[in-house]
Amino acid sequence: MLDCAMDRIVTWDGIYNARDLGGLRTAAGTTAFGAFYRTARLECLTDGGWQQMYDAGVRTIVDLRNEEERARRDGDPRIDVGALPTVTVVSCPTEDQSDPEFMEICGPYLDSPEYYRENLRRWPEKFAAVFRALSAAVDGGIVVHCAGGRDRTGLITTMLLLLAGVEHADIAADYELSCRAVNEYFKTLSAPQARETPRTEAELRVVLDHRTAALRELVEGFDVEHYLLDAGLTSAELDKVKNRLLTLPEWHHRDMSFDVEFPQQLTGPGVTLRALAASDWELEYALSRVSDVPQWTYYPVDMDEETARHRVERTKHRHEQRIAARYAVMHDGVTLGTAGMGLAGGDEPEVFYVLLREGRGRGLATGAARLLSDWMLDHGCQRVALETIVGNIPSERVAQGAGFVHESTHAGDQRGEPVQLKRWIRHRSAP
Repeated sequence: MLDCAMDRIVTWDGIYNARDLGGLRTAAGTTAFGAFYRTARLECLTDGGWQQMYDAGVRTIVDLRNEEERARRDGDPRIDVGALPTVTVVSCPTEDQSDPEFMEICGPYLDSPEYYRENLRRWPEKFAAVFRALSAAVDGGIVVHCAGGRDRTGLITTMLLLLAGVEHADIAADYELSCRAVNEYFKTLSAPQARETPRTEAELRVVLDHRTAALRELVEGFDVEHYLLDAGLTSAELDKVKNRLLTLPEWHHRDMSFDVEFPQQLTGPGVTLRALAASDWELEYALSRVSDVPQWTYYPVDMDEETARHRVERTKHRHEQRIAARYAVMHDGVTLGTAGMGLAGGDEPEVFYVLLREGRGRGLATGAARLLSDWMLDHGCQRVALETIVGNIPSERVAQGAGFVHESTHAGDQRGEPVQLKRWIRHRSAP
């Protein structure tokens, strides 16, 4: 996919409303990729989806549902349980819907952060149990999920991100992504659901404004650390959770396909790739305002200067950590876009790019994709991927021109909207 090798959205086969909690801004940098994932119920996963989750490094699942909810539903894929990779599952319900008083107070609001405060007040020991499980988890990524992955998972995610020092606006934005993903999922169901009705964009906007306002009201002044310590968690347990959130996991390093530093510059016929510098925030700013970029990529739309500068700083950090590298695409000394390489949804190396309009039609994207894939194949990768959204014919030509071969087409998610993705692969033996 263009410029989204390390995008937060997860597309394990069958899952919806799934994201990596990495890449969110904190005072110290960003949250770590590969440490925590939030998802909907995992019964949606196919055999292949379970394997993709395992391949992404996940070794622990924390299920926030009550026992009676943990069952296969009509329409869930049938899987060979005995063939699934071994992952530890920990049951940690965060509420008791058999409690009549709780349901009288919160029943009408269980699809909104409006009930979070009462939930926290009523059962601090349940939340301590969740964070104790997160602290005790073995090396590897952790999936936290409930049924739809929006509300109970949203509360645990909010607490995690507050612990990490993520900005309140970004916490609310992440919750909004879940609302949109759940809304899109219910649009795909043939039978009407008792609690969820798909909404139009106008209807959803009203609901989102109300729900995110309730979430913002909660996070203002909410001292998560103090709350969990009062609930019985130890400082050492809290520190373990925070360290997972803020430190690139060692298992992530071990699973990398290459263990050498990314180059600062690559040069090929007619194109030069230069590692992004602080001054390239203006390029980021300009690309976010190209009208068709949101149609075909995950590139942020209409970034302000602060966001653009932060994006470049995050890029430099990821470059140093050997997670992903992004470059300015240059021709005759003029900067015309960005391109990069990293890991896609687990361990598979991927290339990505996006160009200003004036940079298109010159072979720059093809040259950049070939330079980057050449470098990864020359440094130990057996195969490199590139993904395009179905319908993006120019990018398909780029993939073919750079030596990639179409391998598969699968369902994906772009800003909460379902899309079909073509996956292209270039093998080490390819010319």
